[in-house]
Amino acid sequence: MDNFRDLGGIVTDNNREIIKNKIFRSDALINLSDEERKYLNNLHIDEVFDLRSNAEQIARPDEPIAVIRSVPALPDSGTVLEPAALEELVMKADDDMLNRLIDKVQSLYEVIAFKNSAYSQVFDSMRQGRTFIFHCTAGKDRTGVLAALILILLGCSEEKAISDYMLSNQYRQKINSRVYALLKSKTGEQRADKIIRFYCVEQVCIEKTLSAIKAKYSDYAEFFLKEYSITDKERAEITELYTRKI
Repeated sequence: MDNFRDLGGIVTDNNREIIKNKIFRSDALINLSDEERKYLNNLHIDEVFDLRSNAEQIARPDEPIAVIRSVPALPDSGTVLEPAALEELVMKADDDMLNRLIDKVQSLYEVIAFKNSAYSQVFDSMRQGRTFIFHCTAGKDRTGVLAALILILLGCSEEKAISDYMLSNQYRQKINSRVYALLKSKTGEQRADKIIRFYCVEQVCIEKTLSAIKAKYSDYAEFFLKEYSITDKERAEITELYTRKI
C-alpha cells in the first residue's frame, strides 16, 4: 500500500476535526504484506469501495479484508486512467499523442464529479456513518477526486482538499522515482519528463474538477444537493458522524 492514508486529523473550516480511523483512501489492496494485512484487519473496516474498472478488478482483485463493493468510477473512460493499459499507450505514443493523452486525462477531471454512481454509493455509506476504504489502482486520480469531494462535504476548504490531493506525489515518490529512472534509461530525459506526468498528480487536474463544479453551481451545497441528493440537513448529520469539535 504505497498511497494509503487516513483522512482523519484534518481540520475543517468550521473548527472541527475529521475523526481518525473512519475514512481511508488507498491504492489497490493487492500484494499485501502480513503486517499490512494485520493493520487493515485491526481497523474494523465495514466496506471497501473499489473504484477501478471491471477489467482492473478481474486482473488484480483486492484481498478480502472487508466487504468489497465494486463501483467503477469511470466505466466508460476506456483505458486512459488504467495504469497498465496507459503505460502501454504512452510508451508507444509520439509527442502529439502524448499531448492528446494528457488532454484526455484532464478532460476526465472536468466530468468525473458529476452524477458519479460510484461516488454516490460512498456518500450513501457516509449517511450510515460506516468505516470504509475507497481506492483505485494508484490511489491518485479517481480516488483523489472523491477524497477532495469528501473533504469539502465535511467542511474543508478547497485549499485543504487540493493539499490532500497533492500528497499522492509524496506517498508515491519512491515508485515514481524508480519509474522515472527506468523511463529515462529507455527513452531519454526529455521524453521521460513528459511520460512521468501520467504517474504523478498535477494541481491543474483537481482544479479543473472544482472549476467545473463552480461553473455549474452557485456553491457546493447546491452541487451536493443536485448531484447526490445530499440536503443541508443530511450534510450536517454526516458532518456530525465523521468530525468532532476541537
